[in-house]
Amino acid sequence: MWNKVTITKSSRASIGVYLVVAVLVLPFAVKAQGTATKSVAVDDPNARPPVTKADLRIVKRAREVLDSPSKWNRADNRECPAQAKTFSLYCALQMATNEVSGKSEHRGAALQEARFVIDEIAANRNYNHRLMDYNNDPTTTFADIQKLLQLVEERLEKRLAENISNPKTNTDSTHSDRQVAVLNGLRNEINYVYGYKDYAPRVNLGPCGRFAKAFREQWNARFKKEVNIVFVMTADGKHCYHVLVKLPDGNYFDGGNGVIPGPTLLRQYPIGARLDEMIEFDLKQLDRWSYGLGRHYELCPNYSDETTARVIERHLAMLPKP
Repeated sequence: MWNKVTITKSSRASIGVYLVVAVLVLPFAVKAQGTATKSVAVDDPNARPPVTKADLRIVKRAREVLDSPSKWNRADNRECPAQAKTFSLYCALQMATNEVSGKSEHRGAALQEARFVIDEIAANRNYNHRLMDYNNDPTTTFADIQKLLQLVEERLEKRLAENISNPKTNTDSTHSDRQVAVLNGLRNEINYVYGYKDYAPRVNLGPCGRFAKAFREQWNARFKKEVNIVFVMTADGKHCYHVLVKLPDGNYFDGGNGVIPGPTLLRQYPIGARLDEMIEFDLKQLDRWSYGLGRHYELCPNYSDETTARVIERHLAMLPKP
């Protein structure tokens, strides 16, 4: 039951402030179901901007900058002085970006593609800053740096060719961007409703299994391409850190963090953590790794299945049906 509430001008202003805060605070930290972590995202580390011919020139130029081991700086601090004689992976890409485009683009397509390649080749190394940490990793060789840049160039060439030969790619990208925006809007409202504990979304501090179950039920009832429950497990498979869903495009989603690529998700956990997908839905297994779907959540005391279902339904209704 809702009690009657009188909304004054002052309270309306306060609500407006809370809404702005809820939208601006984009949680990115993922933690075990009963703990919290202090981390706030200030930009999108997984942005995927469209590729242009300039991006290819940037990577080619970066390869020219790092054409010999004597030019490689393997002690990167992400500061790139103009008078430098040696260059880290990050600085080579930034220097090339400045030369080609005339400005610095921290999330430009070339730098982002390099980050995505690192996500794949070093998925379990828990890098905080992918370009810097991969560059400084004692196991990384100059040959590795050259190979990485080669892979980045090849992937950008492939993406650019696909855009030219298949104009639908841009439409598909628009649809994908729309889905991410809608799902992250769902995340924002869930976090506004349930709040945070030491900057960690409360919905991820206990009821993540119930949220995943509710989301899966509504998504699969609405769309042909279904989602599955996924467990973030310890290396030995004896404990579960987190429960969320795998989207049809291969990314992952939970109510507290929004849409997350797999490598980015795994970097939030100890080395060896793995993602176990539940292909066939098993309520007992979900209950087990949620440590009881019916339990009370001390860190999310106001969790409500009814409220969660309404929020999910409202946002999924914004996505076009196939």
